[in-house]
Amino acid sequence: MNANGFKADGLNIAVVGATGAVGRDLLAVIGRSNLPVAGFRLFASASSKGEVIEVNGRSHRVSVLPPVGDLSAVFDGIDVAFLAATSAVAKSMIPVLQEIDVPVIDIGA
Repeated sequence: MNANGFKADGLNIAVVGATGAVGRDLLAVIGRSNLPVAGFRLFASASSKGEVIEVNGRSHRVSVLPPVGDLSAVFDGIDVAFLAATSAVAKSMIPVLQEIDVPVIDIGA
């Protein structure tokens, strides 16, 4: 941990709904912040699969979420998950992410 209480190598952040307006705004804000980020895992709908989003000069490929029952594998090592998705997606994901001890911030619709 550094003096600010963050992991020395930065946070691993997941963003669900990364290609929508809220997700893109979130990534832009994080990119402008002093938040130490080790990496991102970006998720969106199937229509955005494979899209590449750049944050602070680093490219990140967008993936599609697996079924809710298979979330633990893709969220392994994630320090915080931002849900910039619909309330239906959030309602299905939040209990699973809480069960696997991933802090969740729901900023979606």
